[in-house]
Amino acid sequence: MPVEAGAIVLIDEFPLRRAALKALLDAWLDPQAYAVFESDMARATVLLEEEPNAALLILNVGGGSLEDATHRHHLRLLRSVAPEAPLAILGERDSPEEIQVAIRLGAQAFLPASLEPLFVENCLSFLISGGS
Repeated sequence: MPVEAGAIVLIDEFPLRRAALKALLDAWLDPQAYAVFESDMARATVLLEEEPNAALLILNVGGGSLEDATHRHHLRLLRSVAPEAPLAILGERDSPEEIQVAIRLGAQAFLPASLEPLFVENCLSFLISGGS
């Protein structure tokens, strides 16, 4: 299924985490306003090359570090295929260094997994509406 313009693209390498995050987003978002597409990185890249005008990209790196070459590559790849789409990173690390790397590599937000879901929803709403 192709990504629609204005969709939210959730990227995670693990199907169970994708499903859990998608359920959270589906419970919060108006389905008439936003479609949520969940994908691993390889498929997301193809989808975004076809339709780069996503309302929001959400990349979950889990417990991995953004200092890892694979995650840095994924961030650069997302920025190359969808340069205008707001990008939020979800991760289990919350050190200042992780946040700095995320911003330096083009993310508008870094959201640690320790945050309450309501706070994450507010942050993502802010990004969707044009905040950074």
